[in-house]
This record gives sequence, C-alpha cells and structure tokens, in this order.
Amino acid sequence: MSKAPENIGDNGPDFHVNSPSDLACFEETERWHDRDEFLAIADERLDAGTISITLVEDRRLAFVAWLAPATEKSTFGYVRQTVHFPPKTATEYGVYVHPEFRRRGLLRQGLEFMSVHAFAETDTDILLGAVHDDNHAALRGHIDAGFENIATLTEKRLFGTARSSVGVHATGFEFLRMPDSRDTWSLAKAAIR
Repeated sequence: MSKAPENIGDNGPDFHVNSPSDLACFEETERWHDRDEFLAIADERLDAGTISITLVEDRRLAFVAWLAPATEKSTFGYVRQTVHFPPKTATEYGVYVHPEFRRRGLLRQGLEFMSVHAFAETDTDILLGAVHDDNHAALRGHIDAGFENIATLTEKRLFGTARSSVGVHATGFEFLRMPDSRDTWSLAKAAIR
C-alpha cells in the first residue's frame, strides 16, 4: 500500500504524536495482548526513533499506529520475503483500533493524520503500509485513507518447495528480484516511458 502526500486540515479527533501518556492507556482487549509487553515494546520503538500516532478516548487507547521514517527494508514474515525500499521511504505498521471504537472511521482518520505528519514532519517521499491479505477491514481502511494497493506478495509451496512472487497492481512502481535471491526484492519507482 502506498500513500501520496496531502493535507486533511484540522477537523476530526485529537490524535497525538509520541505521547507516552496515551500509550499508557493501552488495555488488553485481545487474548494475545499483554500490557507490560506492549509498553516495553513501545519504549523500545520510541527510543529507536519510531513515531507513535495515538488517540485516547474515555481514558482508553482507541487508536495506535507506528511510523518508521527512513526505512531501508522490511521483511514480511508471513510470506518470507524482504523488500528493499527507495530512499525517503517511511513505513507504517502495528496499526490497532480498540474494539469498542471500531466502525467509527478511526482507522481512516488515524492513517490520514499519520500521512500528513509523515510528509510534513519527516523527510518522506513514499509512505508504505502492509496489510495481511485476509484483513479486509484494514485493507478497506487504508484505501479509504488514500493508500493505493501497489502489490501483493505471495509465497506458494508445492511438495516442499517455496516460490515467492509479487503481483504488481499500480503503475509507477516496480519490484525487481535481487540478484541470487528467490525471496528478496527491490522496490523502485518505475521509469517513465
């Protein structure tokens, strides 16, 4: 998913950037959540320069997402592939909306806020996000926020052999397989023909 810069104005919820007090409002709402682990990881991410975007409502963390400016590469574990990015690429990840605040447009609004922040406050030309292919709500939220589905990474296994591939959906980008690798790609802006 790729996002271009835009300005959305000041209407909407009061999102915050790098607010430890917001992060401290995290609740364990899923069986796999662990509050202490969340807060420890949040501290590590903030110390490493990753940016948090948060929204608190009713003293509960309603929305959280992470923005990593100047990302050189990401590994997508569920398809066992790595993608190297062009300079000035930022990535968003770890987006979560509290169950009691879903279906209110917070995902779209939070991603729009993140986009404006990334392009205005960091040295970002490309903002990328990854959505697991079975998370239809997240895919819809990204598209509603103005992201474009640029590619699908897949891994197929047949008789113990894995084959990695990229299905490119958008013009303006191309994925080039790295030399001597079956599962590493380089994302590039496509040459204008």
